[in-house]
Amino acid sequence: MIDDYIAEPATGRRGDYVLLAHAGHGVNSYALHYYLVQAPLRLFLQVAWGGVYMDAAEATADVNDCFRLAGELLEAGRNAVRRGRLGPHDRLLVVASSFYGGYCVLPGQPEPRAEPRDRSIAWLKGAPQDFLRQALEWCNAG
Repeated sequence: MIDDYIAEPATGRRGDYVLLAHAGHGVNSYALHYYLVQAPLRLFLQVAWGGVYMDAAEATADVNDCFRLAGELLEAGRNAVRRGRLGPHDRLLVVASSFYGGYCVLPGQPEPRAEPRDRSIAWLKGAPQDFLRQALEWCNAG
């Protein structure tokens, strides 16, 4: 249900929250889900982990790398706020999925207005780490 969370208005209807879950269906479509909404950051991370055909060591390494980058991004976002790179009304949206790709919406860019589950808009191919690094680089620039 990553799309349902992303489609929520950026106005903070739910307020800040964190969601951590392990979910999936079938024999190889399991993932860890880490959704963090802490203004100005909105991070939706979905990393493949736990499928019967996955290499356990490789999947665990990917998860560890993604969570390390997510931690760095959270800290870089806080530093960007302190430095004035991110203002109180800015939003930094990061979507990163092992299954679908992802995207970053930087402050000042319009967020996609797609209906939930419409991946024809905004989704780019790449590993979750690619999108986490893109946001991290933006936060650390300037």
